[in-house]
Amino acid sequence: MISRVLPMVRKTARCLTGLGIAACAAILATPQAQAVHPAHWSYRTEAQYSTGTFDGTVVNNYGQLMLGHPVNSLLPDGKFTFVNAMVHGLHGGIYFGTSPDGKVYRLTGGKVTAIYSPKGAAVQVLAMAINKQGQVLAGINADGKGELVKLVPQAGGGFAHKKIFSSSVVRYIWCILPMADGSIYFGTGPDGAVWRCNPKGAAKAILHTGEHNVMALLNAGGGHIIAATDGAGLVMRYSEKLKKARVLLAANNAEVDALAIDEQGDIFAATASPVLAQSGGGAFKPQGTSNGRPVAVMDESGMAGAQRQAGKPAPGKPVARQHVVKMLLAGPRPLPFPHTGHVKSNAVYQIEPNGRTSVLLHVPDMVLSMLYSHHHLLLGLSGHGRVVSYDPITQSRSMVVFSHSCHDIMCSAMGRHGRVYFGTANGGQIFRMEPGFAPTGAYTSKVLDAALPAIWGSAHVDAHLPAGASVFIRTRSGNVKNVQQLGRFWSSWSAPMPANSYRTISSPAGRYLQFRITLMSGKAKASPVVESARVNYQQLNVPPVIDSITATKMAGKPMYSIKWSASDPNGDKLSYHLEYKQQGIPVWIRMHASPDNSPYAWNISGLPEGRYRIKLIADDAADNAPQTALRVARETRYILVDTQSPQIAQLKATVKADGRVQVIGVASDSGSAIVAVAIQVDSQKHWQPAQASDKMFDSPLEGFKALTARLKPGPHRIVVRATDSQGNSGYASVLATVR
Repeated sequence: MISRVLPMVRKTARCLTGLGIAACAAILATPQAQAVHPAHWSYRTEAQYSTGTFDGTVVNNYGQLMLGHPVNSLLPDGKFTFVNAMVHGLHGGIYFGTSPDGKVYRLTGGKVTAIYSPKGAAVQVLAMAINKQGQVLAGINADGKGELVKLVPQAGGGFAHKKIFSSSVVRYIWCILPMADGSIYFGTGPDGAVWRCNPKGAAKAILHTGEHNVMALLNAGGGHIIAATDGAGLVMRYSEKLKKARVLLAANNAEVDALAIDEQGDIFAATASPVLAQSGGGAFKPQGTSNGRPVAVMDESGMAGAQRQAGKPAPGKPVARQHVVKMLLAGPRPLPFPHTGHVKSNAVYQIEPNGRTSVLLHVPDMVLSMLYSHHHLLLGLSGHGRVVSYDPITQSRSMVVFSHSCHDIMCSAMGRHGRVYFGTANGGQIFRMEPGFAPTGAYTSKVLDAALPAIWGSAHVDAHLPAGASVFIRTRSGNVKNVQQLGRFWSSWSAPMPANSYRTISSPAGRYLQFRITLMSGKAKASPVVESARVNYQQLNVPPVIDSITATKMAGKPMYSIKWSASDPNGDKLSYHLEYKQQGIPVWIRMHASPDNSPYAWNISGLPEGRYRIKLIADDAADNAPQTALRVARETRYILVDTQSPQIAQLKATVKADGRVQVIGVASDSGSAIVAVAIQVDSQKHWQPAQASDKMFDSPLEGFKALTARLKPGPHRIVVRATDSQGNSGYASVLATVR
């Protein structure tokens, strides 16, 4: 039968106006079916924010949302595919190399000019650098040959080019390191060598790493060059004086694509293994740290208290930065040089001047570029157009999303006045990140799914607001998930609701919600900081669902086994009631109440014969107010209640000459078909089936006959049993004497 919704109490329109509950961004826990109570989405972690869209905002590893650096895109959209390498000119302007068109461009004053177009059918510009004379160096793959080209600015504004290295053995020049004496080091593949070109232009391979490609080079000072490879992920230190190399790190068979160095001589090496990358789905994780924020606690003299107690440094002397690093990173470290254990993700390694090596940060994606600037590492990641700013001292981290249309941050370069430039691939673009923070920015959550139609409660943003700054939240709702294409069917963005207050969401009831947090610095000299955001919601109560109800006659007993299956989309606790009524009588009689869906055995022995229907009622009153509780019902087909035994008449036994006995008679039943007749001689265990007169037992009136085996002389009692389709049996007996 069809399910019917039966409101226990008529719902009023007011149930749509006041109830509220939670909704706020990348779900703290994915909404699942649950009883109709207030629920919420809460945003307070980096992982939760990472599912949304950033516009002039960043989130750090403490889950704080704030204004980001001002970021501008500098290239026309769609013109370039890969910006592989980039360098800032000594006198301004950006030089960058591309593929697949394989040219060197200059960007200055918003104008892009090609300054070098190598010849060849397949050309890639893979590396760039600039020497102290302001000459641009470009590493090029042209038709399978590796070339190093010098581009010299001319008085007329153009550039003269000079090919200073070309080799068919070398196909790729991955990195270039010009030195103060005019010599040039460059890393190559697939020969896996470091080459040196002296000031006179003579080139020679000075280090063969044993791997296929040298991906990065770094000047460590003191006559030492640092080289990083693919394959085993070796980081090697080469001594110009000794003409020898030493392995500092073997990075778990993950190629090292980026190197950086800080003021203290600590070297940072970042890996870019596609096997270890998790496509942005993993989490950043500092190595060897517990929960909470590591901080340096300073006393009035500017000293770190823990170090002063240990006697370092002397009283009154400011704490040197490297001392704070050692204090804050004094937790457990991986195995020291030359191997750092079984790291299962891409990572940033720290190599100290004394040779100690440790994992500084686990990274979910490939690190394709890295800069050290103002005590922070800037990591350019693969996928999702993201840059991570990481402070090795406090282990604080913030993430900048430039554009979801630009996938990989391939290169980076320091500019003037604290500006940093980033080049991207799979959507070739150059982004310029300014110092300071943007005057305004916004964060938009992903589409949040309440799983069922819902009403919205309050929205609350917990924010720190410097004087003059402001933060507010807006919402919109809809009943289709694809807001990108079907946003016209959503409500408009609501009026702004200020932070640090609880405001009722005005968006219409629906299944889906989205929120946008806007941050404005105003006259403040610092960014407002959102500590958390929370949006409350409550699913509208929907009726339970009864999937099935069955009634099966129990063999040999005057009982039916009643089973059912039901559920509630809201996850409400259900209670059940069973009722029955006889055909032709308009009265339902309750026979059972159950708090669960355990089968029920219905005893029909006291019921009049006839056809009956069973009804199951399921209600969710246990988890809902009377005004909103709902119930549904489902009925079985008519079932036959027949508790009377069949009758046996006209029973007659005839003794044959050979000693066998033939038994005949008629079996009948008032309500059910006769389905079997059998005989038993002298109470033996065996029942011998009889034969229907019309060859089949299938009606309420059946004649039958049976022939026994040869019996011994003397009297014999023969019992006849007739059984109907409801399992009821009737008995009769007859006496036969064999002579």
